[in-house]
Amino acid sequence: MAITDKNKSTIERLKELSVLYEAGALTQEEMDAEKAEILNSKPDQKEPNVDFDTDDTPIDDNLNDALKESPVQKTSEEEVEEALVSHESTDTANDSATDKTAVAPPKASISVRKIIIALLIIIAIALIVALCGKHDDGTTTANIPLSVDDTDSVSVEEIVPDVTYITGMQEVLEKVSTTTTNLTEFFDMPEIANAIQNVYGLDYYKFLKQTINSNKNVHLDMEKTTDNYGYVESYSFFLPLEPDTRWQLGFAYDVAADNTIVSLSFNGNEVNPDGSFALTKGSNWKLDYERDEFGDPIKDEVFIYVESKTGTFSADDMKIVIKKGKEGQVMFYYDLPWHKYSDVNKLTSIKVKNKDDGSVHELSDYNYFEEYCILSENDSRYIRKLCDSDPTTSFSIRFDISSYDFNIFTDTEYEYAVYDFNDGRAYGLNNAIAHYFYRAY
Repeated sequence: MAITDKNKSTIERLKELSVLYEAGALTQEEMDAEKAEILNSKPDQKEPNVDFDTDDTPIDDNLNDALKESPVQKTSEEEVEEALVSHESTDTANDSATDKTAVAPPKASISVRKIIIALLIIIAIALIVALCGKHDDGTTTANIPLSVDDTDSVSVEEIVPDVTYITGMQEVLEKVSTTTTNLTEFFDMPEIANAIQNVYGLDYYKFLKQTINSNKNVHLDMEKTTDNYGYVESYSFFLPLEPDTRWQLGFAYDVAADNTIVSLSFNGNEVNPDGSFALTKGSNWKLDYERDEFGDPIKDEVFIYVESKTGTFSADDMKIVIKKGKEGQVMFYYDLPWHKYSDVNKLTSIKVKNKDDGSVHELSDYNYFEEYCILSENDSRYIRKLCDSDPTTSFSIRFDISSYDFNIFTDTEYEYAVYDFNDGRAYGLNNAIAHYFYRAY
């Protein structure tokens, strides 16, 4: 009658048999008989005399051979069983040849138990390693997506931006930002040249190349603007062109919009794709012509002007005028309250008040007529500077007039008119001259 449960595997039965023997429930003979039944061997077979308690553990080649030479695919339990049987038979034969009267010590049964325990420990370690790599939900660590919402373990600063470039242009500009590139080399790059021509046209690109021709040794300092996650939003640079620093060049590329922007300007006046200079946004300066006796415009007598907002005395607005070819000379066009019945009408003074600082400047040496007044060089320079000083500059112009009639009045009459150019109404005179009178190409 079997002591252990035959329905269990060989390893489980051997383990159970070892436990019973250690507990003193079985004698040596009962344990050997049961083990022989489990291993399909004879009861009088000897256990190999191998002491696994020492550091120098012997390795039996026959045990390895038994595990390798099985011609039929077997289960792990069958392989272990046959290996143990082969190992015991070989060691028993060796022991008999050496000393036929030798009897295997009781530790032989313990060595078998240790083999079983060692196998169980190996299996347990393998299971622990497999389970450690998994989460409670059964997914492995490698399959868990990284989410910025997992704030307990990953912070925003720890996220590494994707090195993949959004556009081909970004890849080119990234290389430029990390290498030494001069101005002409940059605009000779096919990607840069094509982008500019697609947006601004071939004529603009040719003029740009001509303008930067003397800047071959000027190196770029490309700046990168990044967002909070470290991704590049734009690349840009801005520099004056040498030797004439009145020309300035700017370049910018918006990565997300895939948009290229070039700014080429002269004295702050930006060149349009058609070669004209762009008019400053919000400018009130306009273009007009002198008229002939029939009221038709004279094409050669072109001028620009800006009108006052309101007139204190007259319902008609006053105009500050600049004629083409005489840009340094400022004129005032007006409809002053001249006394129609006076023999003598005279401008006694023209004063300009800068409302930003409260200063008052009185003009001198001007030539005045019934409908307009021509300012001196110094006063013209003052008005031009005032018009370009600030986009929100406010100033007023006051005209004082005296009228005298020898036949009707004995006393001189005095009148005045004030015209306002508030909140930058006359701002951008230099820009208007470039826009209406000149072209870059």
